[in-house]
Amino acid sequence: MPRDGDGATDGRATRAAFGTFLRDASRRRDGGATTTTTRAMMFRRGARTRAVALCVVLATRLAMPAYDASRGLARASTTRRDATRRGGLADVACEGVRAATSWDGEHHVGIAVRGYEFEHQHAFYPGLAMATRATTAAVGRAARLAGARTTRDDAREECAAGAAAVAINAYAFARSVEAMYALSTQLLRDEALAEAAATLYAMNPANVFYGSAYAEAGFAYAQFAAGSLLQENKVLHSGVLFGVATMFRSNGVLCVVLLLGHAGREMFRLLRDANDETRHRRAARHLKRAMIAIALTVAPHYAFAQFGDMRYCNGAVFDGAERPYCRPKSWRNLYGYVPSGMYSFIQRHYWNLGFMSSYRARNLGNVLLGAPAIALGFYLTKRFAWSRDARVFVKEEQRFFVGAYFVKLGVMTVIAATYMHVQVATRFLSTSPAMYWGLAHLGRHSKAWRRFIATYHVSYALVGAALFANFYPWT
Repeated sequence: MPRDGDGATDGRATRAAFGTFLRDASRRRDGGATTTTTRAMMFRRGARTRAVALCVVLATRLAMPAYDASRGLARASTTRRDATRRGGLADVACEGVRAATSWDGEHHVGIAVRGYEFEHQHAFYPGLAMATRATTAAVGRAARLAGARTTRDDAREECAAGAAAVAINAYAFARSVEAMYALSTQLLRDEALAEAAATLYAMNPANVFYGSAYAEAGFAYAQFAAGSLLQENKVLHSGVLFGVATMFRSNGVLCVVLLLGHAGREMFRLLRDANDETRHRRAARHLKRAMIAIALTVAPHYAFAQFGDMRYCNGAVFDGAERPYCRPKSWRNLYGYVPSGMYSFIQRHYWNLGFMSSYRARNLGNVLLGAPAIALGFYLTKRFAWSRDARVFVKEEQRFFVGAYFVKLGVMTVIAATYMHVQVATRFLSTSPAMYWGLAHLGRHSKAWRRFIATYHVSYALVGAALFANFYPWT
């Protein structure tokens, strides 16, 4: 297999490597094509992937019996009985929407419609719910202005919110594929490899969650776009988008690793120029911007924690007793400015998360389900974070920054392997661009790697869509 050097040859190698995933992945650009047109192509590729995944979800919903017929809240059960009586097209569509709002999706939709009703819902960050509520409100307002008659009913509200969440995520996913390609072209040596990495992301093993009522699509889009802005030295803008990512998922706070990596690289560049008399002032200014960006990244996490404390720790009584994570205000918690351990308590108490808690004999199936993602996370981090192997496919001036992405992947892998439900590792690690950069590089030079990647990505994406739609264990 050819190595880096000849762009045309590398393009053919990369196309051959990943043509398995989407037919478009084998269509290379003509000499006159631009990065802009390729980005548009990647957006279309993401949109087509979502359309195919949605078709699989709907088809398997009709063909397979649901694993848990009692799933959902009481409202949802009432909805299904009413839908059977009415039998209209809208109700059939609502049943299709419910196929894409299984598992955690029900919580996101419930929060969008009714807000945070229960303590355990504070495990879900508000980004998707806020976007969903704003979208349904805007659509409802437009319908009323157009003269349409609207009726308020829990069933239809949940259906509308679920449809809005799925539509938002479908668009966010297509944009995230485009953003992944843009970020990759900034960091990798050639565009062929960047396209291959973005295509791998478009068909990632956790694909079904990016088109359902989950937070992954919005998180990934904000994270990739922020990374691109960081490469353009728009540090504060990137901090805002990293903050948006944190609004969708708690692990957005890990993006501070990227900000610190960028700040370290830029300050090193500035300070090593002995002929620049202003280098110390410029370095200090850059450090200040980085600290502000880090604060913007962490702020949603802090605000959400304080929101929970305000609801449950201000003299409130829950189930006849004050919550165990609440502490009286004192100098130890800076008189309430340091949030309580509510989030950790909820994860441990309601979701049974804890150190190595997944490794039980009865949970062997789930351990095996998440094993490929964890093994890949460790392997890619070890191979590309600290070694010289990344020099082959990463731009010379970007090695340190790409290394920060692989370090972040390593931290995420350790968390997934030790503290999370192991089967969630596939979804958790799917938002790391470093995963796809490493796999794209390995697949370029090894037929065995190409076969493994194709089998892993396609089988997990298709089987996951079928099982998820019918509430089988696939989270």
